[in-house]
Amino acid sequence: MKQILSIIALVILFISCSSNNNSEINQIESPSISNISTEIGNVGDIFTISGKNFNPKINYKVQINGIDGIITEISSTFIKVKIPDGATSGNIVLLYDKNSTVIGNIKINITKVYGYKYFGAPSGNSSEKKQIVEIDKANGSSKIIATLNINSTYLENLVFDSSTNKIIGIYDVDDRNVSQSLLTVDLANGNTSIINLNNVGENSKYAGLLLNK
Repeated sequence: MKQILSIIALVILFISCSSNNNSEINQIESPSISNISTEIGNVGDIFTISGKNFNPKINYKVQINGIDGIITEISSTFIKVKIPDGATSGNIVLLYDKNSTVIGNIKINITKVYGYKYFGAPSGNSSEKKQIVEIDKANGSSKIIATLNINSTYLENLVFDSSTNKIIGIYDVDDRNVSQSLLTVDLANGNTSIINLNNVGENSKYAGLLLNK
């Protein structure tokens, strides 16, 4: 009888220890954010997310307006993140273990200059090459971002949408200047999209673009 009671006691003790261990695992706290080192940055800058309960063994992601940041260092009290190419102003989101939390906001300074470049005579109807290029402000050199498949020289009223990292412009579709389209260029990959504008005619045309942010 004593042996049976001893075995029962051991089983109860084992279950109790297991329960405590599981309870300790479940009680691991989620990360708590106390500070983000900057609210403004440039591509290539590194900022620090400070707090507690970070776990270097967990696979964290930090996104800047939907673009994955580059985690350069992590400890129990901070995560350091490098701002990647293509990042634009917006929310900073911490992702881990199926959790997604907005932890702050950052403004990304746009330091690059873009231009529209065409080849051939500046006629309204032109099948010559057209490009969106990135211009180096230091030496004036340029590199091609996108080659445009439009049959018009006049791409006008270019605006930059920093929330999507896209350039938007209007161009006349034909040499009679009675049709217009909206051209969008994604600076991250050079992809373009075209939307034909309605209610445009010889005496009714778009003359400019404004972004409402």
